[in-house]
Amino acid sequence: MTAKAKLTPNRRAKALPRPKELHFPGTAVALRPSEGAAARLSPQGDLETRRRRFLKLAGSCPDFPETSRHPALDVPRVFAE
Repeated sequence: MTAKAKLTPNRRAKALPRPKELHFPGTAVALRPSEGAAARLSPQGDLETRRRRFLKLAGSCPDFPETSRHPALDVPRVFAE
């Protein structure tokens, strides 16, 4: 889907009013650069809400098998600078 919107001055920045079908839930979005001069917007939920939803999943799959910790030792990772 492609839609057009005009940039409007808003103090020292520019605002981008989005069409109704492109509105995101919540109060914040993540803005990431994409190919070329494009930008990608994605909804960014409240961290506390995400944490509560994640904790609700605990025990929600009783058929999930119990597994033991892998016997291999943790190897320290060295990153090139």
